[in-house]
This record gives sequence, structure tokens and C-alpha cells, in this order.
Amino acid sequence: MRCRPLTSPARPLVESALLSALGALFILVAFYVPVLGVFATLVSPLPVAFAVIRHGIRWGVLSSVVTLIVLLPFLSPITAISLWVVYGTMGVALGYSVRRGLAAERTIGLMTGASLVGMAADLLGAYLVTGITLRQLSDQTIKMFTEAYELNKRLVGETPVLEEIMKTVTPEMVMRMLPAGFFMSSLFLAWLNYEVVRRVFPRFGYTVHPLRPFSRWIMPELAGHAWILGIIAFQLQPFYAERFSFLPIVVENVFLMAVMVLLIDAASALCFFFRRSGISGGMAGFFTLIALYMALTSPLIGLGAQIFGMIDVLFDLRKVRYPELSDI
Repeated sequence: MRCRPLTSPARPLVESALLSALGALFILVAFYVPVLGVFATLVSPLPVAFAVIRHGIRWGVLSSVVTLIVLLPFLSPITAISLWVVYGTMGVALGYSVRRGLAAERTIGLMTGASLVGMAADLLGAYLVTGITLRQLSDQTIKMFTEAYELNKRLVGETPVLEEIMKTVTPEMVMRMLPAGFFMSSLFLAWLNYEVVRRVFPRFGYTVHPLRPFSRWIMPELAGHAWILGIIAFQLQPFYAERFSFLPIVVENVFLMAVMVLLIDAASALCFFFRRSGISGGMAGFFTLIALYMALTSPLIGLGAQIFGMIDVLFDLRKVRYPELSDI
């Protein structure tokens, strides 16, 4: 007896079900297997993304929901939902971007936004179910920082710079900086996942646009404007802090995000000028890492790097946005 070929909607249904099982397997490996789980974490959004690419967002969302149902017998409901929300939303964003042929920068931006939505949903769900608050989360973060510092102290000895940083890490500071921390971690996670999956998708016949070389990265002009406005807002803080108590927190978070973005841009610009001077790619990257470390550990050098990044963002010193202007 000859089997009939799968037709719509049987084919999307069967493929989405298989992808759901594969997505659940990746998440379980990421949660239970120490070493292999690191790689599984980076490919966990892939099955949902494939479902979106092949059959549309509706099938991708349904595949993600089935993944959650498969996870529930193996994980606690809160853990299953937390992992599902983050990787499910990122998978849908990734699949939508590849399906539409969006540029790498826009894809990473969508994945970052999806990850932020997932984190916010996780926090809200954890609060509603277990009652965990942001203050308790900040206490856990402090504990994690302290354990990492103690481990570093045992391995390499006393580090004056880290000691000074640890003195400033308080529950109140962590609470105030949580939004910026969530944003930067979501951006890093989105970039890391994208760099992994863009090497996987072409094997299945899908085109994924690569990012520019690091020496040609340039951050949005908004980062430069936010940095300047943040400096001005800090100077005017005595005039509005008492009347609008939430504004200082907003200013601090926006300024911190702008600082991190400008430091990345400054590192990219520095790498570009190293490369243009004839230094090899490996050595340029090595010197850039040293310069970035110095900027993170020295307030004066850090300020100089921020100013340099701000100038490059606003005036495009490398002519990345408008390369034709370099001939003028």
C-alpha cells in the first residue's frame, strides 16, 4: 500500500509537532546537562524559528505551545514556563526575521525585544505564583556576584579594582539598575543566539544575513544623544529628584545603557583604526580587548572611551553609514 504524500494542513501539523518535540529536547538538555547544555541553550530557539519560516507565525506559536506541554511533566511549571517564554518568543522573532529577509541588526533588535518581553513575563509569573519580588531577585544577584568574587579571589588573589567595584554593589544599586541589566543581558543573548543559528540555517537552504565585521559596527545615533542628555540630567537632578522620584532611576538606567553601547562602539572604532594602520586582525582584536579592559577599570580612560564612542556615533568618523562621503 502506497503512502499518500502529506498535504496542507497535514504537513504543517506533522512538521510543527516534530519541531515541538525537538525544541523540548533542546530545553531539557540545556537544563539538565552541564556542558552540552551550553550549546543546547544557543540552539533552543531554532525549532520554533523553523516552524515560523516554513509555515508562518501561527504554526510557530502553536509549535511553541506544544513544546511547553511536553516540558511540563519533566520540569516544575514555573521553570518550564520561564524557559518556554524566553526561547519561544526569541524563536518566533528569529523565524519572522528570516522569513522576511530582515537585516542582521534588525533581527537582533527583534530578538532582544522578544527576550525582554519573555523576561518581563517570567518576573510577573514568578511574582504571581511564588511571591518572589524584585528585592529578593536583587539579593540573589548580590549573592551570585559575591560568590564569583570569592572564586576569583581564590584563583588570582586580591584584585583592587574588583574590590572597589564590590563595594558599590549593594541591593539598592542592583534594584535601580535591573532594567539596564535586563536589556544588556537580552542584547547579549540575542547576539549570541544569532551568531550560532546563522551558521546553522544555510545548511537547510535558508539565507541569514551576517553581521558586519566588528571593525565596521556602528551604534544608533540615539545612544549618543541619550549619553549627552544623561550628563545634563545628572547635573539638573537636584531640581527634579524630590518632585519626580522615579526620574533619577530612569536617567541612571538609560545612561548606563548608553554608556555600554558607546563603549562597544568605541572598541569597534579602535579596532577599525588598528586594522587600517596595517595591524593583523588577531593583534587588532587583542589590543582592542586590552583597551576595553582599561576603559572598564579606569574611570578616566572609561570617560575618554565614552566621549570617543559618542563622537563616532554622532559624526560617523569611519564613514560606515555613508561610505560614499569618504570620497568628498
